[in-house]
Amino acid sequence: MIRQILLLLKLKFTNFLGVNESMRSGKKKSAIAIFVLLVLVGLVLCFYVGGLSYLFASSGLGELLPVLYTIITSLIIFFFTIFKSGAEIFDYSYYCSVAHLPLKRSAIISARLIGMYITDAIISLLIFLSGSIGISIVQMQSVSYYLMMILSAFLVPVLPLCLSCFIGVGVSALVSRLKKAKLVASILTCVLVSAVAIFTYFIPEEMDDSVMITAIGDLVRKISSVYPPAMWVYDGVSGLNILNYALFAVISIAVAVLFVVIVAKVYVRLCLALGSTHSTNVKIDIKKSKANSPFFALYKKELKKLFSSSIYVMNTLIGNVMAIIAGVSIVFIELGAELEGVDIGPFLGIIVIGAISIFANMSPTTTACIGVEGKSFDITKSLPVSDKEILYAKLLVAMTFSVPTAIIVTICAILSPLCIGVPIWVTLLSPIIFAFAIPITGLVMNIKAPCLKWTNEQIPVKQGRAVLFTMLVTFGFGLAYITLGALLGEIAVGVLLAVIVAFTVWLYKYLQKVDLRRIN
Repeated sequence: MIRQILLLLKLKFTNFLGVNESMRSGKKKSAIAIFVLLVLVGLVLCFYVGGLSYLFASSGLGELLPVLYTIITSLIIFFFTIFKSGAEIFDYSYYCSVAHLPLKRSAIISARLIGMYITDAIISLLIFLSGSIGISIVQMQSVSYYLMMILSAFLVPVLPLCLSCFIGVGVSALVSRLKKAKLVASILTCVLVSAVAIFTYFIPEEMDDSVMITAIGDLVRKISSVYPPAMWVYDGVSGLNILNYALFAVISIAVAVLFVVIVAKVYVRLCLALGSTHSTNVKIDIKKSKANSPFFALYKKELKKLFSSSIYVMNTLIGNVMAIIAGVSIVFIELGAELEGVDIGPFLGIIVIGAISIFANMSPTTTACIGVEGKSFDITKSLPVSDKEILYAKLLVAMTFSVPTAIIVTICAILSPLCIGVPIWVTLLSPIIFAFAIPITGLVMNIKAPCLKWTNEQIPVKQGRAVLFTMLVTFGFGLAYITLGALLGEIAVGVLLAVIVAFTVWLYKYLQKVDLRRIN
């Protein structure tokens, strides 16, 4: 069985993020760019956690850090896994590809679970290691402390991973029986994430840093009383109770084994159930059918494709939702007493506008609109319509969400006291230019690096090279915007916006010359 698990894991990670394909096809620059982007994301995470650890240790709350790392890691893994667990483990196309092989069901499920665990363990290890470095700046700890922290980094992800899989599978099974199953799942996903984002804005703003750290410390203590594994990790790291830590390790492994045993018994049934459709309930009323232009028909097709996948919605539209929430929140944020009556200039406002523009366009639908079609893209290429109409329909779907979001953000920025010193032309143009530039960039990246060969739609939506390259371009534009605006003012921003417009026009002209038949 172990040999079967290792073989399946090898197959899963052979072409992780398309790196192997890039290396074999001679596109080493693509592989290098992916590696650089992953390193940058990891550094940002480490910097944030390390800084938080330093603040806690400096405030005398260093003993709570193992508990805090456990809570942060568990929450991140739980919320990010719950949306993909059903599709990851009970992927119907994957089941069809391995059903005829002499593999045990428990081996298949174990491989899928371990595959998710490996990526989660890397995130956990980054959090625990960077947190340990943060506390070491204030006070060095014993060797046993660091060894237990590393061991905890590998144990902590197990429980939230299994719990989220149990819930995710249950939700998938429940939603799959509804007529509009995928649409309901997409709506529930957006509502849940939006609720979590909105909740964070109810934290009182009057707190200074020390009061905020103390409040977080109290919250950590309350959460640890509800989630005992956090205290078990603390007991093990601090050396107070090794038996509790051993109990934590045994329970984690036992839950993982229990998950594999239970799911193995219903694996085939759930794969077939989650892979089924409601085609028998579809009724076509010819009298109500309407004839549309080819372009509008393509546009509707792209919209249906988008909302038929909760993963697609989650990874492409959640940035728009977060940007709107952030935009509305800045309207009600008041300047501190120390800034009242002071001319803050465009510095703060430009940072706010740049940051929200990055959030809104982090991953537009165009980064995966070609990849998600998979093998059916050959059908799309054979349609009796021009390549321009196909591409423009995909582009219009992205702008259906990015442009209204930019308008809302612009209105909020105009009304926000944080953006008082920003020239009105900067406030009006910046979000709109980003709303056009990034979707077009994403579409070009998707054409250059399509991900059509996949067994799970998570691959083109979350792991596609086009997604990563577009995020890198967005970060680059956003960082340049914030840096130049903060250091040199609105003139530098205007020059940068002109460069982005010229870049966008160049990409748009490129789209007009694309031959879809060459994409494979």
